[in-house]
Amino acid sequence: MLDRFSKAVLGLALTASVWAPAMQAQTPPPAASAAKPKAVKDQGEYDILTAAQKETDPTKKLALLKQWSDKYPESDFKSERLLAMMQAYNQLAAGVMAVAAPTPDQLTGAQKAAQALIDNEATAFAPEAKPAQVSDADWAKAKGAIDQQAHTTLGYVAMMNKNYTEAESQFKQVLTSNADNAQISYYLGSVIARQQNLARTPEALYSFAHAVAVTGPGALSADGKKKASDYLKKAYEGWHGDSTGLPELMTQAAASALPPAGFSIKSVVDIEKEKAGSEEALNKLHPDIALFKTLRTAITAENGDTYFTSQVKDTAIPTEFNGKLISATPEVNPKELLVAVENQTGDALLKFETPLKGKAEPGTPLTFKGSPQSYTKEPYQLAFVVEKSDLKGWPVPQTPERRTPARRPVRRRR
Repeated sequence: MLDRFSKAVLGLALTASVWAPAMQAQTPPPAASAAKPKAVKDQGEYDILTAAQKETDPTKKLALLKQWSDKYPESDFKSERLLAMMQAYNQLAAGVMAVAAPTPDQLTGAQKAAQALIDNEATAFAPEAKPAQVSDADWAKAKGAIDQQAHTTLGYVAMMNKNYTEAESQFKQVLTSNADNAQISYYLGSVIARQQNLARTPEALYSFAHAVAVTGPGALSADGKKKASDYLKKAYEGWHGDSTGLPELMTQAAASALPPAGFSIKSVVDIEKEKAGSEEALNKLHPDIALFKTLRTAITAENGDTYFTSQVKDTAIPTEFNGKLISATPEVNPKELLVAVENQTGDALLKFETPLKGKAEPGTPLTFKGSPQSYTKEPYQLAFVVEKSDLKGWPVPQTPERRTPARRPVRRRR
């Protein structure tokens, strides 16, 4: 919408600047109350205006527009010029999201362009800057589109730079003004999940559900919606234990882009705790989870490093832990598996000396035992060295590696 407006307005500005001097020579002076027609100051301004109008590269167009602004700061076409700048900034801001793997320089450039949109938005779309041929409603829509693009780009750049809290804030601003943006809802769910805060998992699931539920122009593509739906089902079942309640979540998420205050989804641990009746009973039912919690508490305590080095590291733990696969690195024939034991976003990293064979889907139940090798506190993750024979549940049988027999030396006859 902004592109259409800016091109039309700049075109009218050019027409006015060409014909105004001639019109003034052939018609009587306007009445004192009539507005003075706009005109270029001289040939130099006309040349820059023309070059800016014809330029299609947003970076080059900005350079021309800034040159125009420096040489003719009090131009009759200041508002049209600013609108053209906004168009160029908009192209630069939106362009980074079309790049498969944007470079740091591209991300920085897009961030600056998006911030420029926000900084100039009030002036560019002031009521007095509105062209006469543009309705108030369309002018407001154009301003809203610019605002959404700016916050979308800032959120995307923050997400790519792994600043997930900033990305969350920007994406929520977009959804507040436009709830029917499925891609932004999916991004929001992703950045919430990546903050590794277990208690916020229901919020992430809600955003994924809204992304799937959106229909119309803002919906995901058919392929994207299927992938998002499949991921939501696995993530929901991994958190809740099964798919009960998922249809109700979809209905609720379809009505609003953001969850209501106090929104929650019971985790499988919560459900098991309710069944057991107490934490102590739960620990008896699931001794592996109880031991995992004990290790986490001890390792993350004040003297956790000393305890881990002296008591835990490289010690074979006989207990078998149960969990669900979160991800594999690489996806096929992996050497590392991220597994959820206590934290459904993944808190056990299994490392193998040689690659496993085949592939497993996220959510696959696994049982393992091994020797702790290292850990991180934020987010908490305990890394194990695991033998293939101590992993159960991997869908492809792990057969011993075949070794090519050594060739016997050839004996030469004398």
